[in-house]
Amino acid sequence: MYLFELSAKQSAPSLVVLSACQTADGILANGEGIISLSRGFNAIGTTATIASLWNVNDNAAAQIMAGFYQSLEKNKNASEALRQAKLNWLSTAKTSNAMLLPYYWDSLIYMGKNQEIELQKPINWLEKPFLAIYCVLLLASIFAIRKVKLAKRLLPNG
Repeated sequence: MYLFELSAKQSAPSLVVLSACQTADGILANGEGIISLSRGFNAIGTTATIASLWNVNDNAAAQIMAGFYQSLEKNKNASEALRQAKLNWLSTAKTSNAMLLPYYWDSLIYMGKNQEIELQKPINWLEKPFLAIYCVLLLASIFAIRKVKLAKRLLPNG
């Protein structure tokens, strides 16, 4: 998906999380500031982004982001949830004191409007048996149609 495709939509997301490497880094444009992927989301109307300033450590970023979502579920405030996830990272035992360096925990930053985010609960397919049955029947139908089409192609003409 391209940013111009997102800009055509009627509403922008309240928060975009870009936990990959250097998503807040970019080209410094005179009079404009840093042009980055996170800024592109702000330009289309996203009110806040979480992005990284430098290459992230995969393990640290995964743990911090997991902590972020857990905190966000309880607290609802996105900037506070990221802060709490970082504090949790710093307070847990590490294999080495080097893991306490800002390189590991401070790459991900919150930019934008301080806001509360309401997470949608994931669909529990066990609670929706009719939807699950419908999906199975739809897949079975698609498979059967493809099988019939293949059989028709293999039959000799005439």
